Amino acid sequence: MSTYNLSVKLNSTKDAQLIDYLNALPAGTKQAKVRELLYTAIMEERDLERRKKNDTPPTAPAAPALETTAAPEPTEQPPLTWQERLRQGLPEKAKQLLAGKKIMCISGSRDMTPEMRYAPSRVLWRAHQDGYTVVVGDAPGVDTEIINASKRLNIPIVIFGITAMPRMDTHGNAYVQVKRGNFNYRDQIMIDLADRWIGLWNGRSQGTAKAAQYARKQNKPAHLIAYSKSQPRRVPQQLALVH
Repeated sequence: MSTYNLSVKLNSTKDAQLIDYLNALPAGTKQAKVRELLYTAIMEERDLERRKKNDTPPTAPAAPALETTAAPEPTEQPPLTWQERLRQGLPEKAKQLLAGKKIMCISGSRDMTPEMRYAPSRVLWRAHQDGYTVVVGDAPGVDTEIINASKRLNIPIVIFGITAMPRMDTHGNAYVQVKRGNFNYRDQIMIDLADRWIGLWNGRSQGTAKAAQYARKQNKPAHLIAYSKSQPRRVPQQLALVH
C-alpha cells in the first residue's frame, strides 16, 4: 500500500488545513484516490487563479503630477503724472501728433508791436529744428501768427481753445477744446502739458505775464521775450525766467 506525501506551496491557512487533513487519512486505495482528487482540484483551482491574474491587462502607470507655477502677482503701476493724464485725454489726432514728442508751448500778446512781426515764425521754426511739437492758443496776435506760420512752413501744431469750434482757420491742424475755465486756465493746461514754454510779450498784456508766472511756478524751462513799450524799434530784451 502506497503512502502519499503532499508537498505544496500553501496559498492560505485554509489550504494548509485541508492538506493536513488529507495526509491524516489512512493509507488505502479509496482514501488515496480521494486525496488525489482533492489535491488535483486544489492545484487546478490555483492554476485557474494564476491564469486569471496573468490575463488581467496591466494598469497604466499614473501620470506624473504636473508642477503648477503660480501666476506672477501683478506689479502695481506707478500713478500717472498730471502731464501723462493730460496727454491721454487729448483727441486722437492731437494724441498721435504729440505721442513720444517733446512739447513746447508758445504764448504771446494779442497786440503785436512792429518788431514782433517775424518773431512767431522764427520761434516756431527754431522749436521744430530742436525737435519740439508746438501747442498754441487760438487768440489774435501771436497765436494767429503761429498758426499761419505753421501752414507756410508745413509744420503741424496743436491748437487749444475754449469754444467747441476754433475761432479761426486752423489750416488742418489738430484742435483741442478746453471745456472748463477761461483763457487763463487754457494757458495753464498748455503749460502743464508742455516740456518748455516761450512767451512773446509786448510789455503790456496781462495774459502773457500771468502765463510766465505760472510756468515759473511749475518749474518749467521758460523763456520770456519782452519787447519795449515806449521804443518798439529797440532790440527785444530776453528775460530767462527759469534756466
